[in-house]
Amino acid sequence: MISSSAVSPVLAIFYVAVRVKFLPKFKLTREIFMYILSGIVMAWIVSIINVLISGRDISLAQGILRTPPPYYYLNLFLLIFWGPFLEEILFRGYFFELFRQKSNDVKALLVTSLLFVIPHGIWGSFDINLFFIFLNSSVFTLMYIQGGLITSIMIHAFVNFYLLYLNMG
Repeated sequence: MISSSAVSPVLAIFYVAVRVKFLPKFKLTREIFMYILSGIVMAWIVSIINVLISGRDISLAQGILRTPPPYYYLNLFLLIFWGPFLEEILFRGYFFELFRQKSNDVKALLVTSLLFVIPHGIWGSFDINLFFIFLNSSVFTLMYIQGGLITSIMIHAFVNFYLLYLNMG
Protein backbone atom coordinates (compact mmCIF):
# COMPACT_ATOMS: atom_id res chain seq x y z
CA MET A 1 0.00 0.00 0.00
CA ILE A 2 1.28 3.44 -0.87
CA SER A 3 2.02 5.42 2.26
CA SER A 4 0.82 8.92 3.03
CA SER A 5 4.35 10.16 2.39
CA ALA A 6 3.90 9.14 -1.26
CA VAL A 7 0.44 10.72 -1.55
CA SER A 8 1.16 13.99 0.26
CA PRO A 9 3.42 15.41 -2.49
CA VAL A 10 0.59 15.04 -5.01
CA LEU A 11 -1.83 16.80 -2.67
CA ALA A 12 0.71 19.57 -2.05
CA ILE A 13 1.34 20.02 -5.78
CA PHE A 14 -2.36 20.26 -6.56
CA TYR A 15 -2.90 22.65 -3.64
CA VAL A 16 -0.16 24.96 -4.92
CA ALA A 17 -1.47 24.59 -8.48
CA VAL A 18 -4.92 25.73 -7.39
CA ARG A 19 -3.42 28.63 -5.42
CA VAL A 20 -1.51 29.91 -8.48
CA LYS A 21 -4.51 29.06 -10.69
CA PHE A 22 -2.63 26.51 -12.78
CA LEU A 23 -3.62 22.91 -13.27
CA PRO A 24 -1.61 20.68 -15.62
CA LYS A 25 -3.42 19.59 -18.76
CA PHE A 26 -3.76 15.89 -19.45
CA LYS A 27 -4.53 15.15 -23.08
CA LEU A 28 -4.00 12.06 -25.21
CA THR A 29 -4.27 12.12 -29.02
CA ARG A 30 -2.63 10.49 -32.02
CA GLU A 31 -0.23 13.43 -32.24
CA ILE A 32 0.72 12.91 -28.58
CA PHE A 33 1.64 9.29 -29.36
CA MET A 34 4.05 10.55 -32.03
CA TYR A 35 5.64 12.92 -29.51
CA ILE A 36 5.90 10.08 -27.01
CA LEU A 37 7.58 7.88 -29.60
CA SER A 38 10.06 10.57 -30.68
CA GLY A 39 10.78 11.46 -27.05
CA ILE A 40 11.42 7.80 -26.22
CA VAL A 41 13.88 7.57 -29.11
CA MET A 42 15.72 10.72 -27.97
CA ALA A 43 15.79 9.61 -24.31
CA TRP A 44 16.89 6.11 -25.38
CA ILE A 45 19.83 7.60 -27.31
CA VAL A 46 20.84 9.70 -24.28
CA SER A 47 20.54 6.64 -22.02
CA ILE A 48 22.59 4.41 -24.35
CA ILE A 49 25.36 7.02 -24.55
CA ASN A 50 25.24 7.32 -20.75
CA VAL A 51 25.62 3.54 -20.31
CA LEU A 52 28.42 3.37 -22.90
CA ILE A 53 30.40 6.17 -21.29
CA SER A 54 29.83 5.55 -17.59
CA GLY A 55 28.88 1.88 -17.45
CA ARG A 56 25.98 0.38 -15.57
CA ASP A 57 25.16 1.33 -12.00
CA ILE A 58 23.66 -1.83 -10.54
CA SER A 59 23.20 -0.68 -6.94
CA LEU A 60 19.59 0.41 -7.45
CA ALA A 61 18.67 -2.77 -9.36
CA GLN A 62 20.33 -4.94 -6.72
CA GLY A 63 18.45 -3.12 -3.97
CA ILE A 64 15.15 -3.78 -5.70
CA LEU A 65 15.99 -7.41 -6.45
CA ARG A 66 16.95 -8.13 -2.83
CA THR A 67 13.58 -7.14 -1.42
CA PRO A 68 10.89 -9.78 -0.78
CA PRO A 69 8.22 -10.14 -3.51
CA PRO A 70 5.48 -7.82 -2.24
CA TYR A 71 7.99 -5.01 -1.71
CA TYR A 72 9.78 -5.89 -4.93
CA TYR A 73 6.66 -5.11 -6.93
CA LEU A 74 5.98 -1.98 -4.91
CA ASN A 75 9.54 -0.78 -5.59
CA LEU A 76 9.09 -1.44 -9.31
CA PHE A 77 5.81 0.47 -9.29
CA LEU A 78 7.35 3.40 -7.41
CA LEU A 79 10.41 3.58 -9.66
CA ILE A 80 8.72 3.07 -13.02
CA PHE A 81 5.33 4.75 -12.55
CA TRP A 82 4.88 6.72 -9.35
CA GLY A 83 8.25 8.51 -9.41
CA PRO A 84 7.90 9.76 -13.00
CA PHE A 85 4.29 10.77 -12.33
CA LEU A 86 5.23 12.89 -9.29
CA GLU A 87 8.43 14.29 -10.77
CA GLU A 88 6.81 15.31 -14.04
CA ILE A 89 3.88 17.00 -12.31
CA LEU A 90 6.32 18.86 -10.06
CA PHE A 91 9.10 19.74 -12.50
CA ARG A 92 7.27 20.12 -15.82
CA GLY A 93 3.69 20.76 -14.78
CA TYR A 94 4.53 23.19 -12.02
CA PHE A 95 8.13 24.51 -12.02
CA PHE A 96 8.49 24.74 -15.79
CA GLU A 97 5.16 26.53 -16.14
CA LEU A 98 6.06 28.88 -13.30
CA PHE A 99 9.43 29.79 -14.85
CA ARG A 100 7.87 29.91 -18.33
CA GLN A 101 5.50 32.65 -17.16
CA LYS A 102 8.42 34.74 -15.92
CA SER A 103 10.86 34.15 -18.82
CA ASN A 104 11.13 32.29 -22.12
CA ASP A 105 10.99 28.54 -22.81
CA VAL A 106 14.76 28.11 -23.10
CA LYS A 107 15.54 29.69 -19.73
CA ALA A 108 12.68 27.81 -18.11
CA LEU A 109 13.96 24.53 -19.63
CA LEU A 110 17.49 25.12 -18.33
CA VAL A 111 16.39 26.11 -14.82
CA THR A 112 13.89 23.26 -14.58
CA SER A 113 16.46 20.72 -15.78
CA LEU A 114 19.01 21.99 -13.25
CA LEU A 115 16.40 21.72 -10.50
CA PHE A 116 15.62 18.18 -11.70
CA VAL A 117 19.28 17.18 -11.33
CA ILE A 118 19.56 18.31 -7.70
CA PRO A 119 17.47 15.57 -6.03
CA HIS A 120 18.99 12.95 -8.34
CA GLY A 121 22.49 14.06 -7.31
CA ILE A 122 21.61 13.85 -3.63
CA TRP A 123 20.81 10.12 -3.93
CA GLY A 124 23.89 9.27 -5.95
CA SER A 125 27.29 10.67 -6.57
CA PHE A 126 28.12 13.85 -8.43
CA ASP A 127 29.54 12.48 -11.67
CA ILE A 128 28.93 12.33 -15.44
CA ASN A 129 25.57 10.62 -14.85
CA LEU A 130 24.12 13.94 -13.68
CA PHE A 131 24.91 15.42 -17.10
CA PHE A 132 22.86 12.67 -18.72
CA ILE A 133 20.06 13.22 -16.19
CA PHE A 134 20.13 16.88 -17.24
CA LEU A 135 19.93 15.86 -20.92
CA ASN A 136 17.05 13.48 -20.27
CA SER A 137 15.28 16.18 -18.27
CA SER A 138 15.70 18.50 -21.26
CA VAL A 139 14.12 15.84 -23.49
CA PHE A 140 11.24 15.46 -21.03
CA THR A 141 10.73 19.23 -21.06
CA LEU A 142 10.89 19.51 -24.86
CA MET A 143 8.33 16.76 -25.20
CA TYR A 144 6.21 18.37 -22.48
CA ILE A 145 6.16 21.59 -24.51
CA GLN A 146 5.07 19.67 -27.60
CA GLY A 147 2.73 17.06 -26.15
CA GLY A 148 1.84 17.96 -22.59
CA LEU A 149 2.21 16.21 -19.26
CA ILE A 150 1.16 12.72 -20.38
CA THR A 151 3.99 12.75 -22.92
CA SER A 152 6.69 13.64 -20.41
CA ILE A 153 5.36 11.12 -17.86
CA MET A 154 5.38 8.29 -20.43
CA ILE A 155 8.90 9.10 -21.63
CA HIS A 156 10.22 9.41 -18.07
CA ALA A 157 8.62 6.07 -17.15
CA PHE A 158 10.24 4.48 -20.21
CA VAL A 159 13.67 5.83 -19.25
CA ASN A 160 13.36 4.53 -15.67
CA PHE A 161 12.17 1.13 -16.92
CA TYR A 162 14.91 0.93 -19.55
CA LEU A 163 17.73 1.84 -17.18
CA LEU A 164 16.40 -0.59 -14.57
CA TYR A 165 16.20 -3.31 -17.24
CA LEU A 166 19.79 -2.62 -18.34
CA ASN A 167 20.96 -2.80 -14.74
CA MET A 168 19.18 -6.11 -14.12
CA GLY A 169 20.70 -7.88 -17.12
